[in-house]
Amino acid sequence: MADPERILITGVSSGLGHALVEALLARGVRVAGVARRGEALRALAERHPERFLPLVLDVTDSAALRAAIATAAATFGGLDAVVANAGIGIPATADTIRTEDVRRVLETNVVAAIETLLFALPYLRKSPAPLLAATTSMAGWRAGPGAAPYCASKAALIAFLDALRAELHAEGIRVLDIAPGFVRSEMTARNAFAMPFLMETHAAAEQMARAILRRKSHVSFPLPMTALAWMFRRLPDRLYDLLARHVAKKLRREGTLGIAQASGSTPHP
Repeated sequence: MADPERILITGVSSGLGHALVEALLARGVRVAGVARRGEALRALAERHPERFLPLVLDVTDSAALRAAIATAAATFGGLDAVVANAGIGIPATADTIRTEDVRRVLETNVVAAIETLLFALPYLRKSPAPLLAATTSMAGWRAGPGAAPYCASKAALIAFLDALRAELHAEGIRVLDIAPGFVRSEMTARNAFAMPFLMETHAAAEQMARAILRRKSHVSFPLPMTALAWMFRRLPDRLYDLLARHVAKKLRREGTLGIAQASGSTPHP
């Protein structure tokens, strides 16, 4: 089967999404990039006028998102893949969490991501190499203290992808779950806590690009963080709860529990 050649990606103004666009353009792929900040998109369009389509909008605007996906399909003569990459993280603890922040995280990381996939599905059904992909996180594998809304949103998105993967298999439509650990970006630079196995943005984007073009089902990186998260995922509940309480106590003692500011794709693994 052919590789995806016409790809739409959300959340590409900076960080991992922007680096992913660069990695795919370097491979000759045509990319439609969705982001709220137009200046970054215009710069990409100036450098790649024939292969990059800028689409400036907020992914939580359903009508604008649906129209943008239709525009990308019309411009490229169809779509082969879509990557729901846009996301936000609002660190919070039981004492600081606000329901309006939870709603904003879920609307961006879950509802908008799901709409991105579903709005693109009719176009992908006409592709010789269809792929639905989303950037989740290892934080969705097992939640840690200080980022409950973000962890919950990624767990929900992972579950949705699992269901889609089974439902669409008979049609030959692949569903890819991209689960990064900590990746260097504008967001992670604001984190006040130590980030194990921090990965450079370009290297992470290369992993994503390869997984997309190979139409894989799962990818996570870097390998040491994947191994650590895999182990935590399989610990007995009582043991994991004990470790999580120890981490929360340490972060509280250091004054970093729930301390970070983020607006982008992967603020937490």
